[in-house]
Amino acid sequence: MHLATEQSTATSRTLPRAMRVLVWLCALLFTVGLLLSSTHHHDLADVKTDCVSCHAAGNPLSDLPPVNAVLMAVLLAVAYVLARLPVYSFAPAPSYLIPARQAPPAVPSLR
Repeated sequence: MHLATEQSTATSRTLPRAMRVLVWLCALLFTVGLLLSSTHHHDLADVKTDCVSCHAAGNPLSDLPPVNAVLMAVLLAVAYVLARLPVYSFAPAPSYLIPARQAPPAVPSLR
């Protein structure tokens, strides 16, 4: 966290004073423009499509289309049944994990 603070102050010190003033001026103009675009009043007789703010506010982002309640109930029932099905999991017995015994080769008897 301390490193991020040092980096942010180091870059602001290296910028020339005129550039910092220009950045602050741009930020101030953007903020004022944003506030003014959200608070406006016009007559009811005006065409609202001529106003940029009214046009942007009148077209909200598209949402998902409505789903039939019966279809949603069927999908949820199928999902519930599929979630309740037993899941096969392989758990090897410990004997499979132990390697087979190994011994030296048998010596033939000399009888």
